[in-house]
This record gives sequence, C-alpha cells and structure tokens, in this order.
Amino acid sequence: MSGERRGYPGDYYAKEWDPVFLTDRNFKEDESYVEKKRRIDAEGNDISIFLRDSEDSVPSCKVHEVEEFCQDARLDHLKFGVGTAGQRRAAWLDDRRFSLLMSGGCVREYQNPLTATGLYRLLKEPRFQNGDLADANRRLIYIPNLDPNFILALAETASFHQVSALRDAIWKHLAFQTSIRVKIPPKGYPIFQMELHIPYFALREYPSPTKDRRQEVAAGKRPPRQWTDLSFLNIQTPKFQDKRKYGTCKARFSLIICGSDHRRWVGYAFVDRDFDSEELEEDDFSYEGIQEDPIASNGELDANLPIWDPREYFLMIFDIQMAKVLKEWENLVRAVERCINEHVC
Repeated sequence: MSGERRGYPGDYYAKEWDPVFLTDRNFKEDESYVEKKRRIDAEGNDISIFLRDSEDSVPSCKVHEVEEFCQDARLDHLKFGVGTAGQRRAAWLDDRRFSLLMSGGCVREYQNPLTATGLYRLLKEPRFQNGDLADANRRLIYIPNLDPNFILALAETASFHQVSALRDAIWKHLAFQTSIRVKIPPKGYPIFQMELHIPYFALREYPSPTKDRRQEVAAGKRPPRQWTDLSFLNIQTPKFQDKRKYGTCKARFSLIICGSDHRRWVGYAFVDRDFDSEELEEDDFSYEGIQEDPIASNGELDANLPIWDPREYFLMIFDIQMAKVLKEWENLVRAVERCINEHVC
C-alpha cells in the first residue's frame, strides 16, 4: 500500500507505510468537531459548520453542492426522529475491540439496520472507556443510498481527525468522482486515509415510473436515479425473450478508511443498491454464526470474523468491488455489442 513516508527528509516521497501505524498509539478523541466549533460560536447552519473552515476565504463549489443536497436535513428532526430521519432503516454499524481470546473481538451489539436518528445516537456515545461497553477500536459504517439525514448524522458526530476524509468522501460520492488513493498528511499528528470511489454504469430492466416510486423519491425514502433508456437497442436476455425495456443506471461505491494505527480506525462505505434490492431488513444481521459483511456484499467476508488490519480490509474490499464493477461493464458492453451486430446483419 502506497503512502507518504514521514520523518525522512531525504526520502520524503518514498512509498512506504509509516511504521508508527504498526504500534498501539492509544489515540482517543471522542468529542465531535462540530460540537467544538459550536462552543466558539461558529456561524452557519448545521451542515455548514461541518463543511466550512473558519479560515476559508474562497467559496467552494464542493461545499455548495453538499449543502444543496442536504438543505432539507434538520438537526432537531435528526435528534428526535422526525420524518424519514426516524423511519428509514438502512445503516449498518459494527463496533469491535480486538481480543486475543475471541476471534470476533468484543462487540457492541446493535439493532441493525439503523435509522439516521438511531445511527446519530449511537455515534454520539464515546468510543472508548464508556462504562461496560467494549471499546470501538474498529468501527465500520455502511450506508446504502446515502441521503441528507445520514450525512447530517455523520457530520454531527465525526471527530476532528475524521473530518477531512469524511468531507471529501461525501462530496466525491455525491458527485460520482473516481478516486483510488492513500493519503498521510505530512504535518501534524500522523493519521492515515485510504479511499476508493468507483462510479459505473449498470444495465438493468428499465423501471416503470410508478406512483409509489415517485412518492418514495419525493419523501426522501428513495433517492432519484439517473437512467438512460436503451429500449431502442431491443435488448433481450436468455431468460426474458419478450421485449422488456432496458436502460443504464449510473451507480457508485465508496469506501474510506481513516485511523491512527492498525488497531484504531474507522471505515465508511456508501453504495447505490436501489436498483437491485430493497432496503436492508432486521433479519439480515446477526452476531451469531456466519454473518455477511454488507460492505463486501458477496458473502465472501464474515462480519463475525473481522479483518483487523486496515490495509488488508481495504485491499479485500477493493478486489471484491472491482470484480463487481468489471462484471457490470462486461454485461453492458456485450449487450450493446450484440444488438449492434444483430442490427447490421
């Protein structure tokens, strides 16, 4: 895994993992960045406090885009579970402490999937030294079909060292940006950041604009999707020989990992799954037996047998997701190729 090497002036750009990340540094920072700024009378609405630095003098188009997307999210709605903030159960939160005696580590058990309000309340709890609760050394957060309420929940609870990576990740996900990068800031307390943003086009049966679907989009329960109608190609599959309408849907996957060492890190994963299946159900998650890691979403990783090393986990998800994207592209290209060949013949 590449990264900027620290502490070696003559070899500053060497692509080596800083050995400090292989030690247990016991870094603890629980209070949220936004709460600290509010105590010094920070200006702006709820999401703006998270997105803007006080020293920023040049307006940012990235900040504006995220603010516009989240303009209807309200902190009081999030706190008290008003509207979709307290209704849409979609997120998965997995908090564990490494243990030599237990293969799955010591885990905090949650009623996944969580609403934005439920996620907000759990993330407000201290990660470390929180009574009888296990320390959340390794934290994974998975949110399909990212919406404004979940963004606000993350923004309100992120600690200072997570803010830079999370800001950038939210914008890149919303903007369908492509990025594969490892970043270790050259100044300040060493914190590693690993990011994977993959936008792609998926070939699917073109959805009919039903009344229920339009109402769900309007209510924020289902984000709008950008579809391109491919019915003019007359695509047929071996399973369906009737003339069904097909189209391409723009989709994306994002994974961001940031932390202070190999035992203390947080992973955020955002994915579009609206066109493939419904929201996650409570029966989808268990702390007993084999439990599919939803970030991998292919049954290959068991959430109850966690991967503790952040680099190994990042590379495993990278391999799984790139294989899925390759398959999506192959299906799309082959379908178009066959239709063109049939037309020419």
